Amino acid sequence: MKEKVKVVTQAIIFDFDGLMVDTETPAYHAFCQVYAEYGQELPLLTYAKCVEHLLMYLIHIHI
Repeated sequence: MKEKVKVVTQAIIFDFDGLMVDTETPAYHAFCQVYAEYGQELPLLTYAKCVEHLLMYLIHIHI
C-alpha cells in the first residue's frame, strides 16, 4: 500500500507582466486569427491600447 504524502504549499507565483512566461504574444495572435475569420485586421497598436485600458480598469476597481 502506498504511503500518503502531505503536500504543503509554501508559495504561489503570479506572473502578471509576462516576465516569466510570455502570454501577451500568443493572446495577440489568437485575437488576430479571430479578426481574420471576419475579414478584419487587428493592428498591434490597437490591441496594445485595449490591453492598457483593461489593465487600468482592473487596477482602478481593486484599489
